[in-house]
Amino acid sequence: MNRYHIAAARKWNPLTSQNPIYHKDKTGGLRALRARLRLALTLPWAKVAQELKQVSPPKTLISPLRTFFMDGDELIRWRSISAFGLVVSWIAEEDMEEARIVMRQLMWTLNDESGGIGWGSPEAMGESMALNPTLCSEYGKILLSYIWEEGNFLEYDALRVGALWGIMRSCHKQREIMNGLGATDLLRPYLDDPDIMAVALSAMALRALGHDQEVADMVAKRGLKGRHIRIYMDGDFQEIRLL
Repeated sequence: MNRYHIAAARKWNPLTSQNPIYHKDKTGGLRALRARLRLALTLPWAKVAQELKQVSPPKTLISPLRTFFMDGDELIRWRSISAFGLVVSWIAEEDMEEARIVMRQLMWTLNDESGGIGWGSPEAMGESMALNPTLCSEYGKILLSYIWEEGNFLEYDALRVGALWGIMRSCHKQREIMNGLGATDLLRPYLDDPDIMAVALSAMALRALGHDQEVADMVAKRGLKGRHIRIYMDGDFQEIRLL
C-alpha cells in the first residue's frame, strides 16, 4: 500500500469522525429508515431513485445503505451499491467536500489499518465515480491502483473483481477521464486472467475505452467466443456475451 493511499485514508477515520453522516438516531429512526430502504430496493429500479429522493438530506442515506453491502439477497446487495453511488452523486452536487468524506471512508475500509475487509467498497467507489466526473478525476487513480500489483493491490480475488466492476462502470460513464488516467494498461493483463468474471469486466471496460478489436482478438484466442456471463448492470442482472 503506497504512502498516498495510507495518508488519504488516515485523514478520515469513521471510528473517530464527528461527521453527522454517521450519527445514529437514538430514537430508532435509523432502524426505521433502514427498513424503508430495504423495501425501496425491491421496487422496479426506475422507482428506486424516486423513493431515495424523498429522504432529506441525502447524506442521511449513506450509513444505512452501506449495511446492505453484505446483504444475503444478491439483488438487494447490488442495488444498494447502485443507490449508494446515486446518493453520493447527489451529495457531490450540493457539497463536494461531503462527497469526498464518503469516498475517503470507503478507502479506509480497504486499508489494512481499518481492521475490516471492505466488501462492496470498490464497487461503491466506482459507481460514485461513474456518476460524477469530479470524483472520477480525483479518485480514479486510487480505484485503478487496487488492481495493480505495484499499487494498492487487493489480495482478495473477490475484492479485486469488485474493483474491476467499479472500473468498468467508470469507463462506461467517464471514458475520457479513465483513458487519461491510464486505465487501459492496467486492464489489459486481466484479459488473460484465470477468473472468467475478471476477463468479462476488463473486456467490457476496454471496449468502453475504444479497444474493441483488441478485446475481440483476446477473447477469440482464449476460446471464449459466444460465452455469456451474468453481470449486474443498471438495477438488474444481465447476460453479457463476451464476443
